[in-house]
Amino acid sequence: FVFGNNFLLRTPSIDSSPSQLIIMMLFVVLTVFAFATVRSDYTCAPAVDCELTCTDSTTCKGTVNASQATSLTLSCEASYSCQYADIYLPTAVSMTTAISCSGTGACSYTNFHYEGDATSSPEGNSITLTCATDDACNYADIYADNAGQFVLQCDGIECSGLNLHVRNAQNVDLQCTSAGSSSGACSSLDVYAHNVSSTVSVSCTGYRACYSLTVNAQRANILSIAATPGGIYGGEFNGQNIGSSFDITCVGNETHDGCSNYPVFVLPQASADFSKFRLSCYGKGCNDIELRRPQGGDSLSALSASTINFNGCLQCAGDARYGDCVHVRVSCYDTSYYTTS
Repeated sequence: FVFGNNFLLRTPSIDSSPSQLIIMMLFVVLTVFAFATVRSDYTCAPAVDCELTCTDSTTCKGTVNASQATSLTLSCEASYSCQYADIYLPTAVSMTTAISCSGTGACSYTNFHYEGDATSSPEGNSITLTCATDDACNYADIYADNAGQFVLQCDGIECSGLNLHVRNAQNVDLQCTSAGSSSGACSSLDVYAHNVSSTVSVSCTGYRACYSLTVNAQRANILSIAATPGGIYGGEFNGQNIGSSFDITCVGNETHDGCSNYPVFVLPQASADFSKFRLSCYGKGCNDIELRRPQGGDSLSALSASTINFNGCLQCAGDARYGDCVHVRVSCYDTSYYTTS
């Protein structure tokens, strides 16, 4: 039996009969299940800096409430140590939160909650989440609308299926890095960054680091996307009704395209804003990418107001197929047809 975090185990008597052996086996299974599903809650003291290190698989699996603390430093070191937890961040306008998920599956299926509002003074409000090993943050949900500065670092294969809600933040920095031949640091990750007052920055470094990544940055001030060779594979990046600029840089080489497999870039709504859109393709940077007119948006016939650069110099040295290698295929989806150049 389980009472809170205390355990009371009562062992039945055993004889050699089959029925008693079956009962004992069921008892062992239920006991193991009880231990495996323990949720330990932790509340930080108010008005102090809160530091918590989770070094086993049960310590931080319940609710971690740091809402009244002045800062939070949380380290989920052990495998599955913060899995399924509900973590409430400090709500103060001026606060710092640094969370590290370094154990296998340490923050998978974890819910992170910021319930404050830093929109009046966002500079002193900082949240950083680092996912630093395999499956560390898979299928986590982050609710950080109205935060100030938000940074998510995914290194390896860590953030698959994660949902990031950062509407109305000041700055959002998403860093996706795949090592070697591994892929999918930010696989099928969904970002909701509407109305970000300054910059949404997305960096896709390494092979398929941003695999089917979706970024919704409608009405953000700046959306900046950068991919190294192999960095972006599919996905959708929405810069509809952008404030100042929508910049995309895709760098490919003789081995990998920079942006490929039909990633969709949704352009500004009004043709008067096409001048805010800049696309730079280096080497095999842009191979089968789609520039899409948003529903109800102006025709792409005025796309000439945008800045689009193709540059192959020195990106594919030694590749006989492409020479110094401008290799581009860009599709513009305007009404009911594609045009390719």
